[in-house]
Amino acid sequence: MNDNAVFVADRLQLTDMLGIVRAYALDIAAAHRVRIVHMIIEPGIDLDSLIDYIDANGIAVVITPDFRHIQNNPAWVRTRCDLITMDPPAHQRRQQRLTVT
Repeated sequence: MNDNAVFVADRLQLTDMLGIVRAYALDIAAAHRVRIVHMIIEPGIDLDSLIDYIDANGIAVVITPDFRHIQNNPAWVRTRCDLITMDPPAHQRRQQRLTVT
């Protein structure tokens, strides 16, 4: 099983809470038995670049404080991997695409 995770946060939305949120993300990762291999903390997250990063690095889980940090688009992230949010606390599985044979 792939256990690589990435923590994604919009730096402008966290301001003084960044250290606390990072520590909480590490706790969540440990509870879900994944390891955070990279933290993307930027002002404004570009979803296309995030998806490219997920694909290129074999990321299984994105951990984020809430949907705002991924442009309120959890479905877009879940096309590639699982998504864990801190608020509300949720673990959403990757969307499986149906194929017709």
